[in-house]
Amino acid sequence: MKIIVISLLVVLIGCIGLDRHKKFADGVFVYHSKNEMQDVSDTLIARHTTGIGFILERNLSVRFFGKSKTEKSSEKWSGIYQADDKMIIIPKSGKIVFIDRGSNRLLIGSRFYVKISQ
Repeated sequence: MKIIVISLLVVLIGCIGLDRHKKFADGVFVYHSKNEMQDVSDTLIARHTTGIGFILERNLSVRFFGKSKTEKSSEKWSGIYQADDKMIIIPKSGKIVFIDRGSNRLLIGSRFYVKISQ
């Protein structure tokens, strides 16, 4: 009986921990990079929809210094939350959004997006 109770507690605690990652991924995240050629501002808005679904909106702005030109673009992605791996997969593009709750950020490719609000 003790083993069953302990097993149920371990499963329950594990589920609560995974749910925290999903809740953490809900919010606004930013990435910023600057060098001698350009200034990049990238904003990612992640919203949990239902079950394991996520909608991610990305707004990118690149300012080129030599050309005095700014390019802006936006994208909207539908993603699937993978609890075991703590990530969101974007099936259409194959992108993977890694959730790094301990460091308060998301990782897409080589870009770390820092969370700024819920």
